[in-house]
Amino acid sequence: MNMPNYFWFFVLSGISLIVFIITIIKHKEKKRLVQTYFFISGLAYIVDYFILIIFHGYDYKPNLIKTFWFDSTLGSIVSQGLAIPTAASVIAAFHYPFVMIILTTISFIGIEELFIKFELYDHHWWRTWITFLLLPICFYLAKFWYEKLKNPTRVVRYITMYLTISVYSNTLQFLLIVVFSTHLYSV
Repeated sequence: MNMPNYFWFFVLSGISLIVFIITIIKHKEKKRLVQTYFFISGLAYIVDYFILIIFHGYDYKPNLIKTFWFDSTLGSIVSQGLAIPTAASVIAAFHYPFVMIILTTISFIGIEELFIKFELYDHHWWRTWITFLLLPICFYLAKFWYEKLKNPTRVVRYITMYLTISVYSNTLQFLLIVVFSTHLYSV
């Protein structure tokens, strides 16, 4: 395909945002839906910190930012900050059964394989079968947390707030670094 790499990341972002907005419009418990979204996004950021940054499991290649590390992090934000939390929140909010969880997982596997084929994403030690194992766990965790948020304990509220704030601050910090070169220091 002759489309630039970032086009496909924009498509994935756009689809995720449209699905999330439609879900917010159609769902009665908007607050719980958004809280579940940020809980999963925050957890995904933490997991991806280890897989992408510390252990170099894979690289994203949107080719939108000159610095490779920033570019790969931007791809991660699309995946871990938009696409996966959106799917997990929809599954949780509408109480989708196991079959929908598997179909959604297979859809993400298809996206992952297409991104590899189009050289938008590279595996190092990470493998697609790991994604296949972890996504259903993520989706069930979203369902579990969504139910916990119905009558949240103090711990559930604090964890949700912490992860929400970490998504806000990490995403904002990333944007400040990329756009304004803040928080960059020579050592």
